Amino acid sequence: MNGIWIAVDLTVESKTLPSTICLRYAPHGHVFERQGTRHVNYITEDGHLHEMWLDSGGWHHSDFTTSEGAPVAKVLTPWSYAFETQYTQHVDYLGTDKHIHEMWWDTDGWHHNDLTENAQGVAAAGAPTGFVFSADNTQHVFYTSADFHIHELVWSNGQWTDQDLTGSFGGPAVSNQSPRLAAVVLNQMKFLFFLSSDGHVWAMQAANGSWRPVDITAAAGTPAGADAFVCACVSEVENSVYIYYVNDSGNVFELWLGAAGWHADVLPTALPADNAPITSYVSATGRTRQVIYSRLGNLDLSALTWQPLIDRPPLRPGQGRS
Repeated sequence: MNGIWIAVDLTVESKTLPSTICLRYAPHGHVFERQGTRHVNYITEDGHLHEMWLDSGGWHHSDFTTSEGAPVAKVLTPWSYAFETQYTQHVDYLGTDKHIHEMWWDTDGWHHNDLTENAQGVAAAGAPTGFVFSADNTQHVFYTSADFHIHELVWSNGQWTDQDLTGSFGGPAVSNQSPRLAAVVLNQMKFLFFLSSDGHVWAMQAANGSWRPVDITAAAGTPAGADAFVCACVSEVENSVYIYYVNDSGNVFELWLGAAGWHADVLPTALPADNAPITSYVSATGRTRQVIYSRLGNLDLSALTWQPLIDRPPLRPGQGRS
């Protein structure tokens, strides 16, 4: 589908001051569709895990460390998701004890679970990420260990187990400058993306439970040089996976999976991007994608929006066509 990227300076457009928040510890959120609520989780400098949630009564706040006894967290981004068929929601994070901890909610309220202890896993070095795999009603949480191997924590039939994916299926160690992983699911295929120490973007992908490593940088024919963060999203409408990262020159790259394999594009940024976290999402209709990143030097937040040409809005006065 033919489309176009539009760049917008969110800080200027929203008439706000440049951000002074440390974007390396960004929040994470999820929608709990069966409950009709939205949730945003974040960790403050004192290691407390917080949640802000929106229901029909407006926005609310809770400090899980104070109110629910959540163990103290390392100041990194948490990860959260809803398990719709189980009517539960889950917030995963790295504790100061190097364990992956989970706060999970059911109709009885919030509970704590030490995933590392329950699964007999190893000490973690990076913040977790994960998803629900609806094909077999399982949960999957991924993290990097001290040797920068990728580990998978799997919940199935009430039990958590741990597996060293790098040791079992191969692939390079995760870059020690980028221990955060990105995980998505498309058409019952699991994808896990990470950066290696040589600046390549890699994937671990699995169907039928068997993982295999793929060097996406080599497959797409792009130069090495990916910097500290990588993010991913899927479009079921376009039947594709999209990866975004910033390289060491401040360019924002898109890697996308088509019928002929992996492809690459350099996105049209007005100014170089910082190597702070980058995030992306697909609209509910699946027809647009948006990438949010911070600009190098001034910490302004910028957005790149892709949309089909037929959906492109009229130009504003003084705005030229690209």
